[in-house]
Amino acid sequence: VYTQYNGEVLQSSEELLKRLSEAKPGQEIKLGSAEGDVVVKLAASPSDPQKAYLGVTGVKTNYVTKEDGWF
Repeated sequence: VYTQYNGEVLQSSEELLKRLSEAKPGQEIKLGSAEGDVVVKLAASPSDPQKAYLGVTGVKTNYVTKEDGWF
């Protein structure tokens, strides 16, 4: 869970969405969490190249079924 945006504490997920909506494609932002900070470069939105986009692509998800008792 990201709790900071460019070093400033976020009060809600809505605040993060608002900040992202104000960002520009190509802009670098720093997101902070309890696990540490990450700097990401925002891309252009596929639906509107004038808007910034933060997403994950190219991730392959594998699911493994565990024996009873595993969660």
